[in-house]
Amino acid sequence: MFFRYVDKIADRIWAFVALILVLLAIYVGVGRQLVVQIADYRQDIERLITNSTGLGVSIAEVKGEWALFTPIIEATDVTFFPLNEPDRKLFSSVEVAIEVDVLSSLVVRQPRLRNLRIVGLDLVFLQHENGDWSINGYRPKTSKSNNTAQSSGSNTVAQLVLSQRLITL
Repeated sequence: MFFRYVDKIADRIWAFVALILVLLAIYVGVGRQLVVQIADYRQDIERLITNSTGLGVSIAEVKGEWALFTPIIEATDVTFFPLNEPDRKLFSSVEVAIEVDVLSSLVVRQPRLRNLRIVGLDLVFLQHENGDWSINGYRPKTSKSNNTAQSSGSNTVAQLVLSQRLITL
């Protein structure tokens, strides 16, 4: 009688392990198929970044990779500029790699990054006479409606970047 219960428990444990393995295989398989198609969404990514930061962005190429259970998104020749001034570069980088922490992102329901790597960052900070700092002389517009939208978007991006465990420059 005791062995019958042990056999039932063992069968359920093995069924649970098999279910977890099948779900992981589906996750990795679908993830590997989808992450390589991210290059098709370069303009959507630029638009998303522009809407969330209030700055224009130009990305030459976007590609995706898969490492173990983690998607990695790499963007090359990333340039940020003020809206309506695409010739005025605020900062740029040769390559930006983002390693997404999928489990944490699902738990907190907002993007979480495991690793952010920025290669070849070209960034100039300027201090003005009044003591304020700006990036390459750029100051966001100070109108109330525009300032609120830009500052909330910039704060969201700043919080996302500053909450990371590892940022490699």
